[in-house]
Amino acid sequence: MLTCVKWKDKRAVTVLLTIHAPTESLPVGKREKAGTIKQINCAKAVNDYRRCIGGVDRADMLKSYYAIDHKSRKWWQRLFWHFIGTG
Repeated sequence: MLTCVKWKDKRAVTVLLTIHAPTESLPVGKREKAGTIKQINCAKAVNDYRRCIGGVDRADMLKSYYAIDHKSRKWWQRLFWHFIGTG
């Protein structure tokens, strides 16, 4: 069974999952503007994603911040600059 869960705190997070039921949730701490921590319910799938975020997601995030995109008609030059940007 494939399920799509959308959870919104500050931003919307959409997760496709096969492991957890869409109704499973657990309390997590959310930091308020005043600095206090408030307990809210979070989907278990979103919590597992946040806990186990991998290097691929972080590398894609950092690559989007510091994009080196040189347009070229030669495919190998574009590939070269892509690997320079991710390395």
